[in-house]
Amino acid sequence: MNSIKATGGGDACEDIFGGLEEVLKLDWKHYIRILVHVGDAPQHGSRFHDGRGDSYDEYKTFNEADPRGLKIENLLAGLKEKNILYNFGKINGCTDKMLQEFRTCAKDPDVPKDFDMSNPSDIKKQCVRIISASIDSVIMSSLSSRLYNPKLSFQIQDFSSNQTTFRI
Repeated sequence: MNSIKATGGGDACEDIFGGLEEVLKLDWKHYIRILVHVGDAPQHGSRFHDGRGDSYDEYKTFNEADPRGLKIENLLAGLKEKNILYNFGKINGCTDKMLQEFRTCAKDPDVPKDFDMSNPSDIKKQCVRIISASIDSVIMSSLSSRLYNPKLSFQIQDFSSNQTTFRI
């Protein structure tokens, strides 16, 4: 990861809504669905940041929906409906207002659940922690509801080698 260089952009904000929209289009096959979003910049729009560079005119004033009509309330509801556990790897404090706004919209102080990813050498360890905490959450919620669900299985996929590394 140290050799990866970020390019492009032109401003400090990102199209988080577009990324979440793409996540909702994925064909999830397993019951435990974990989204790990690592970020160092907030969503476009003053609702999600305090004066960050937001150079795209169509985003400068929007607070309810982006220029394509996407709304965070609908995106978070879509994640919940598809049982996708949203985790955020926080690189710095630039995303604090966005995370608070997401939690307000989700009406859940843990959506997204955030983890410290400020130290690049800890990213792998933090990802394991995120995945473990997410799996624990699903298992505990399934056990506490006392519902048997034959779909309760999961696997961790290493997409770089396309091999399953852990499966229950």
